[in-house]
Amino acid sequence: MARESISVVSAMFNEAESIANTLSNWANFLDEFAKQKQIDYEIILVDDASTDNSLEVAQEQKLNKMTIIQNGTNLGAGKSLSFAISAAKYKYILVLDSDNQFPISNLNSVWPLRGDNTVVAGRRRSKQAGLSAKLGSKFSNTLFHLLISNKISDSNCAFKLIPRWAFTNTPIRGNRMLYSGEHSYICLRNNLAVENVAVSHVSRRGGLSKTKLLRDGVGRLIFTVFLGLEFYLVKRKLI
Repeated sequence: MARESISVVSAMFNEAESIANTLSNWANFLDEFAKQKQIDYEIILVDDASTDNSLEVAQEQKLNKMTIIQNGTNLGAGKSLSFAISAAKYKYILVLDSDNQFPISNLNSVWPLRGDNTVVAGRRRSKQAGLSAKLGSKFSNTLFHLLISNKISDSNCAFKLIPRWAFTNTPIRGNRMLYSGEHSYICLRNNLAVENVAVSHVSRRGGLSKTKLLRDGVGRLIFTVFLGLEFYLVKRKLI
């Protein structure tokens, strides 16, 4: 029987202050985790045309199980993650933010619930962000539940363990910060069973958030409405 395997994918833009610590943390955890579970893993990091020395810092880590992809121009987190997922070769996809706000140790509680046709969806115990970001996330999550489904309790939580085949079956179209909701949508559109698991979310330890509240908030709401309409049409076999 083939060994289980996981591709950890991430997008990076101007994270020079913290990316070395983040990658070291991921690699140390995954080395031990892979040894204990007898699995294979890889890390795929996309540098989204950083204007600081993030790329050089990441390359200096010389991790033999990491592949770095460099964008020629800044394309946004969603598009960058789609490149990483397309390059992934292992059975499960785990999306991690390069700011390390989701401790990779959350994988300990997520991994046992994996399945060929199951998404293990993180549910943040407490979102570490400003009040406006928390309210925006809550509103868009409520809208997702109303228009699409409430099976994934925290649709905007990026920490999900997803079978790779779901992404090969459904194209990724969203850009910027739209990826977490779209990944939830892709899982539901492919009729994956859902396991919701509480995960830790910690404060950013370096650098600055790349989220633009007005731009990304409005974009997420419009995109969620679009996905909701498409979901309705697909389920009724109208498209």
